Amino acid sequence: MASTLHSDDLLAHSTGAAISEPVTSVAGETYSPVSHGTRKIALDSVTIRILIDESNIDRNDVEIGELILPVGSPDSVVHAHDSLEVFYVVEGTLGHGVNGDSHTVHPGDVGFLKPGDQIVHRILSENAVKALVI
Repeated sequence: MASTLHSDDLLAHSTGAAISEPVTSVAGETYSPVSHGTRKIALDSVTIRILIDESNIDRNDVEIGELILPVGSPDSVVHAHDSLEVFYVVEGTLGHGVNGDSHTVHPGDVGFLKPGDQIVHRILSENAVKALVI
């Protein structure tokens, strides 16, 4: 039976504490298989709700976050990452500038960049952009 997750749950559970019934993996590890978020990052008007990270999966090779870019947000500064980054756009239209080339990512599309690529994000729609970032 699937559970319904709500964004407001992050406020009540921002410590990353497990709130679902724990399970035991085949390897014998006990963990909570549901995350309501481990922390929230606010960068001016942009918010990133970190859903999966080392604090709840006990490994540091993957993080998953929900990125929300509100209408009127300025373009991000040009920046790079040390690892592969994948954007799955859920709502809105994301401008995905990679190494000086502009691309458009619509809902249902995936944009990505490789380690060291220079990226800039911009909103191309009249509504907020909501994306899953891996």
